[in-house]
Amino acid sequence: MRTNAFNNRDPAWDTDNVSSLQKKVSILLGLNGFQTRYLTTAFAEAGVELLTKERFEELHGAAAEGELVAVQAGIRQRFLEVPLTGTSGAEAGRLFDDIVYLKHKAVTGPALRQGIHLDRYRVGRAGSGDSFQAIFSPDDPHDNEAWRILGVYDSEDEAVASVNALRRFLIRLNVASEGFYVLEHILLRPLGQDTHHGIRVPDDFYSFKLSVLFPGWTARFQTPEFRRLTEETVQSHCPAHIFPEFHWLDLDKMQEFEGLYSRWLDTVGQGGEPAETRNAAAKELIGFLMENAAGRDAQLEGKS
Repeated sequence: MRTNAFNNRDPAWDTDNVSSLQKKVSILLGLNGFQTRYLTTAFAEAGVELLTKERFEELHGAAAEGELVAVQAGIRQRFLEVPLTGTSGAEAGRLFDDIVYLKHKAVTGPALRQGIHLDRYRVGRAGSGDSFQAIFSPDDPHDNEAWRILGVYDSEDEAVASVNALRRFLIRLNVASEGFYVLEHILLRPLGQDTHHGIRVPDDFYSFKLSVLFPGWTARFQTPEFRRLTEETVQSHCPAHIFPEFHWLDLDKMQEFEGLYSRWLDTVGQGGEPAETRNAAAKELIGFLMENAAGRDAQLEGKS
């Protein structure tokens, strides 16, 4: 494992300094490259926040009132599916002015995941006016009350172009968030002392184990089928004596991990930091991994 492993003494972020396991799995899963990079910055770079449906309504409910409203069953029947079209830069640039979610600089988890599917959109006239509405179902497209108004346009072509631009925008957000981290536990052993002080680490934590951390919020990584495929792919390409532990993290948890991981990398790079500093950073990472594993195991037990 060590001969083709990540070198923790060389620069890591946005480089090819990753293990052969990470390269191979990234290629097989069709991920957006294999470099070690922040997975949580895609939203900030796109100018939006990723919020839960409940949090979006809590923050923007008053502002969005009259916009994210259910489309009545009678009206819904006159709306047609949206054809796939190309978009121009100008059309994409209007998204933040026209689309209900984006004008509030936010996107919900369901919208992020379901908005990549064209069959979740419809376009048509509402009432007797000349304007066209784009509507969207982030929940159940077979439920007439699940459809929400996204925007109002002067023509059908404008509405169709906006829907296609939004779909492509959400696809880019999903792709930019896809990736994973591989962390060998043996690299977190204490230096200059037998144990990490202040934390109880199981005897079998370090030897022949690694943690694999995935974003749990994207469209593909949210589905049980793709998660099984992902875990099986990692397991089948791990050395036989290595046991991988899987962590599927939401955005907040991944941000926490990335902060801890980045600080630890800073302590072990070229020149390094004193053993005390390195041990403190390693201990925080161990605590995070153990706490998240315990929460995951408790959740699995609850489902059994």
